[in-house]
Amino acid sequence: MTQREVDGAGAVQTPEIILLNILVFASIFILPLLIQIGWLIVMFVLKKKVAVA
Repeated sequence: MTQREVDGAGAVQTPEIILLNILVFASIFILPLLIQIGWLIVMFVLKKKVAVA
């Protein structure tokens, strides 16, 4: 994957800045994923409680 040394605004893209950008971008997707997994677990627990009752 080729990377630019300077972005469109003229800022130098160091490896640290690139890694930070990737982590911020990934967190945008990880947070909703964790919420959905948590909600799925809650739904399974509630379903088992209703089935037992």
